[in-house]
Amino acid sequence: MTATFLFGKVHSMNIAARKLATWLEAEGVPKGVFANRVNVGPPTVSRLLSGERTPSLELATRISKQTAGFVTPDDWVTPPAERQEQTEAAA
Repeated sequence: MTATFLFGKVHSMNIAARKLATWLEAEGVPKGVFANRVNVGPPTVSRLLSGERTPSLELATRISKQTAGFVTPDDWVTPPAERQEQTEAAA
């Protein structure tokens, strides 16, 4: 399952979601508190963590700031070389 994002595609393994979950657990920050910090509702954070949703560039930037760079906007997208491999494999 791959979803479209502003400047690429989401990692099929959803690296950013795993990194965000790791950060939330390590820092002891509840999803609701984090949602408030990045100015979204708790359901949005849940959807990000499940891979059901990808953030806008603006939200990805806010997440990066709140996690002190642990989860970056680039984490939400597939690198160009990997995108090409996925395209070739699908053909």
